[in-house]
Amino acid sequence: MKNMNKKGLWTVAAVIIVLLVAGGYWFWKNSERTSTLDDGTKLVTAPEGKIVSGFPAEFLIEAAAVGESYRLDYKSGTTQPVIVYGSAKTFEDNIAAFRKLLEDGAWAIVQEDVSEPSGFLYGVRDNEEVNVTFSMGEGRAVVVTLAYARS
Repeated sequence: MKNMNKKGLWTVAAVIIVLLVAGGYWFWKNSERTSTLDDGTKLVTAPEGKIVSGFPAEFLIEAAAVGESYRLDYKSGTTQPVIVYGSAKTFEDNIAAFRKLLEDGAWAIVQEDVSEPSGFLYGVRDNEEVNVTFSMGEGRAVVVTLAYARS
């Protein structure tokens, strides 16, 4: 009977260890990663398919699969979160949607180039800047890159 109890305890211990390792791996895989660049800037990378912390929700105008998301934290105090995603909207619809979003949000569009196959809208507001770029991907897919900076 004592052997059975020891065997049972070892089984329980093995199960707990496996669960702890699996939970740790899941947490690691779903956590942001931070590294430091040569100039001292911190690069924070979001897990695949996730949006990096600090990215303003006002710019998320469609539910799309995020291809890449990261944030640069400069020594000056400026932070710059970035996302890249494939849009379901056309090139023209993206331009129109982001132009409206910027204008409605009291952003001044200070530079723009809205001609295919690539274009951008650059806006400023107080101590904030946003650069939205649009480029044609495979087929007629539009890749949108949003780079937001706050000083």
